[in-house]
Amino acid sequence: MDELDRKLCSAQAALFEHSLTASPGSSASFVRRFMRSPLAQRIDNGSFPFESDETHALIEEVDDHYATAPYGSEKYTANEMHWMGYLYRCLCQITGKPSKEVYRLIGARELRSLYYPYHSLDPEQAVERILEAKGLLGESQIERGVQILKAIRGIA
Repeated sequence: MDELDRKLCSAQAALFEHSLTASPGSSASFVRRFMRSPLAQRIDNGSFPFESDETHALIEEVDDHYATAPYGSEKYTANEMHWMGYLYRCLCQITGKPSKEVYRLIGARELRSLYYPYHSLDPEQAVERILEAKGLLGESQIERGVQILKAIRGIA
């Protein structure tokens, strides 16, 4: 990932974290709405860096696109939301898939369950592990390592 990719990841992380106070309803509901929103599509296609970066207005845009009634009440921690926002954008940037597809790949509750085991990893390593667990890497890193060791030792 280059510098622009990391800035987009940071911007999305800030949006997710700010949603805890600016958006009604549960954190999982906000994540689902965001990942399917026109705002996420603009981030995907690269037009977002030219927009205003007032986070409150962007969160209102996501909420206004859907029903205004709050849905759910469980709020994740600020650290979880920040990490999830960063990792979702990182997944999009690395795989080249749009937000909507990445959300189908791993939903908010599932990604949150990976926070504690993966939050201390480099985000790119966390993405690699998620993709490997989902069977979306061409070859498992363990299988690749075994093949390299066999080649080094001259075993079939």
